Amino acid sequence: MILFNNNTTLDSISISNRPLKMVFFFAIGGLLLGCKESPKAQQEDRQAVEVTEGTAVEAHHGGDTEASWLEAISLDQGAKWAANAETTSGVAQMTFLIANTKAESAGDYRNLGDGLNEIKNYIVKECTMTGASHDNLHVWLYPLIEKVGELQKVETVESGRTLTDDIKGHLDKYYEYFI
Repeated sequence: MILFNNNTTLDSISISNRPLKMVFFFAIGGLLLGCKESPKAQQEDRQAVEVTEGTAVEAHHGGDTEASWLEAISLDQGAKWAANAETTSGVAQMTFLIANTKAESAGDYRNLGDGLNEIKNYIVKECTMTGASHDNLHVWLYPLIEKVGELQKVETVESGRTLTDDIKGHLDKYYEYFI
């Protein structure tokens, strides 16, 4: 059983199709067994997680986050940036989780937010990207962190649905900039 924050389980986020659960379990297992970094690099990643959670996100983007990141991100001389496998896999897992969650209450949406946050934390922890590709990944990642954080605190089904749709659209944009 996968256990997310606040004792949220995969079952509690309403993935009702057993074969889909199995795919999710194996995919998460594969992520957990992926390549590891040196202790120094892991410490730097932990620091990056701390920086991205909170005021650094707001300071980086200011007002309209969606417009800001779309103006700030770029391609690699017209080509997509090469991303590490863990990042691309994590994005796919987030998309899968959204597509296979049947949220019927604000609590279901908060649980979905918790699940997305766990995957996001893994993406940040396992990031091995450097240079311009890494910088552009963070331009894309900061607004996602904000949206997932908002979903974790959602109070109504309607706002949960709107945020989930927004997150799904944001995840889809990843593939426009990264391979």
